[in-house]
Amino acid sequence: ETDFTLCDFAADMRAPTPSAAAELAVPDIREVRQYIADTAESMAVLMGMRLQRLRDRLNSASSRRCFAAPAYLCEAKAQRLDMASVRIANAMNTIAASSRERLAEVCGRLTALNPLAVLARGYSVVSREGQIVSAKDQLTCGDRITIQFSDGTAAAEIISEDEIQ
Repeated sequence: ETDFTLCDFAADMRAPTPSAAAELAVPDIREVRQYIADTAESMAVLMGMRLQRLRDRLNSASSRRCFAAPAYLCEAKAQRLDMASVRIANAMNTIAASSRERLAEVCGRLTALNPLAVLARGYSVVSREGQIVSAKDQLTCGDRITIQFSDGTAAAEIISEDEIQ
């Protein structure tokens, strides 16, 4: 009976002689050459397919309008820019018109509240020592007052506190 060592049981392969071990360890040259030939052929086919896809993409890209007539691309962008500038100008005009309307409205309100506008309608402002007199009870006989009209002022003196009927 043949003796077995522990290495024989741990190894992936076992050969009965060193010559048989050499045959198992070194692949057959014909198989290696066939593998290389098959791999080279497969790579050539794949490279050919890749080159054809790249040629197709190049032909497709070169047939596009922007490459055939690059000015077309610039014209399209210029047209978009012109349209955007027209929209901006219209928006600015709308904003300006709205602002003018609001300004006119505010000016109208300010004019209505302007004391000089009230004076122009025939009213006057009475003051004593720089203080506005808003009620008859604030005046006494002999007080010197200033009356402001729309076109100037006049000085006066209270000579009576009687009401005019």
